[in-house]
Amino acid sequence: MLAAGWCPHQIQRVWGQYTAPTVYYLSALPRGSTFGGVHHETCNADHCESASVDPKTYKPRHSSDCGSGAHGSQFCRMIGTPQSEIASIIDQGGTPLISIERSSNGEMQLQAIKFKSGLRYVALSHVWSGGLGNVQSNSMQYCQLQRILDLLSSIRKDGADDLDRDKGPRKIEGMKRDTRAKLGLKPEPESPLLFWIDTLCVPVGSQYKNVYYKALYQMAKIYFEAQCVLVIDPELQQMTHRHLSDEQIFASVLCSSWNSRSWTFQEACMARIFYIQFVDGYCVIDQKWHELGGNNPSDTKADASKKEIEMTDLQVSRRHETRCFLLQEVSQWFGEMPLITKMRSHDPRILMSHAEDWMRFALAWNGLRNRSTTKTDDLYGIIAIMVDLRAREILELPRNERMKAIIRAQATLPLQLLYQAGPKLRDSQNRISWAPARIEGERMEMRSGHFQLSGLGIEIKAAQGESGPAQAWPHIYLVDIRLLTGNRFLIESQNTTARRYVELLIERSNNLNEPSIRQALLMIDDALFGKYSSTASYAPGACLLVHGLNGKTYETSYLCPLRAFGGDLDDQFEANMMQDRDQEWKVFEPHSSELRWNECIIKIDCGKLM
Repeated sequence: MLAAGWCPHQIQRVWGQYTAPTVYYLSALPRGSTFGGVHHETCNADHCESASVDPKTYKPRHSSDCGSGAHGSQFCRMIGTPQSEIASIIDQGGTPLISIERSSNGEMQLQAIKFKSGLRYVALSHVWSGGLGNVQSNSMQYCQLQRILDLLSSIRKDGADDLDRDKGPRKIEGMKRDTRAKLGLKPEPESPLLFWIDTLCVPVGSQYKNVYYKALYQMAKIYFEAQCVLVIDPELQQMTHRHLSDEQIFASVLCSSWNSRSWTFQEACMARIFYIQFVDGYCVIDQKWHELGGNNPSDTKADASKKEIEMTDLQVSRRHETRCFLLQEVSQWFGEMPLITKMRSHDPRILMSHAEDWMRFALAWNGLRNRSTTKTDDLYGIIAIMVDLRAREILELPRNERMKAIIRAQATLPLQLLYQAGPKLRDSQNRISWAPARIEGERMEMRSGHFQLSGLGIEIKAAQGESGPAQAWPHIYLVDIRLLTGNRFLIESQNTTARRYVELLIERSNNLNEPSIRQALLMIDDALFGKYSSTASYAPGACLLVHGLNGKTYETSYLCPLRAFGGDLDDQFEANMMQDRDQEWKVFEPHSSELRWNECIIKIDCGKLM
């Protein structure tokens, strides 16, 4: 995959999220310099640097058909709107839009106008590495604006904006020009096309710093109120799509630069509907999604003929099932994006009452954990918007307080946060806490459990008859503290015959030396067995130190995440371990005992972290 031009970070991403057959399929996609001139020589497994830009060296690009391409025609020039007009609209709390049309002499004209209810506009979503940005002024190359005008005209001509993500595709003919002509009516004059793009609508320069942040805070509203979002990616716009299969289209977008950036994730989530621009036209990917059966691409119209296929040719049937599975995996990224928007009312700043904090946080985490951004501080603003917080209030905090504030604002959080092995926040005594310092780590499963968060700490209990997806709760083992003298040990539960090989992912802890601590709780989430690694099968979990028992409530503190191997889910692991004498696994008596969720409540002291 590296030899084919893949980014090391993206390789890590797909291997950690998809099955081996899907990774094999993705590896065959043309990448790198084949399309868009995207190179990954400076990237690593942790970050993709190809889509990041250096403000000191960044230059806007010409379109591919402008003169000599990258350098453009000698007649091409920069064109834009006065920054003062854009800044004034934003400063008054409005949203600037760009009106674009051709004058009678063929010259392109731009004008900044203030958005008002009823205006229809297209919001452009792009990566700056594609050349549409500008760090010096609010202007773009004439050739690029010409291309944007052509794209917007095509959308209007096709009437493709009359689509709805929630209800599926619909077409309203209305009184189009050909209809009016048949009725003997004069054609209506075409109104100027309206669009929004950050390059023209977000003022640049130190004198507009305050206005810049105001524009930043409007992002969610801008993309939510647009009639549609048009995606322009340097790789995809060099590809033809009309001959591609559905899985090829979704896979190509999945692996694009556009789908690797943090800001574009927010833009896509807030969009009512969005189109992907290819060299041979745009693809209404929402329409593709609905044609494929929405949340279950295997429930397609083609599925109706599946039974007939099974009756005549078993091999073809299996091929069809494989294709459905592949399509479901490569389209998963799109299927989750609307879920965040669906949790909101028509005002993107107001959450619907039934939306749970932990679900919204998990969806935002999944979307952002493997994405990159040129300005790392932007990520805090993006996650704040996605979980319905005011980005300005978060970004005005000291950097080391931002993630803490985002977490503190949630009433409930995914239990899987306790399993994450990435960098952690520290409490007032500089102790490592359970809270992640950054949005990075493993994917959150929607059917995993969650916990309540308050100023006093964490409370974990399995609620009866709760709404939403059926929750899968981890096993809890009460063990002797002596087990924790090493970071690898074997436990045998008194309740079952299963043997669990546990590895603590521990950095350090002073609590183990406290004589009052004699027991620990091990949470092992078998529902996530094999989901955290494509090369090793284990169940993730967390280790808690028991400070006391009050009725059925265990008072604990967080120690570290863990990995559990073996058990009923992996009989082969124990056989391998018996042959590997280099592995040292401590075993202590008495054996551990497994607790039941309906018989216990776990509280975790957050110290002074919260």
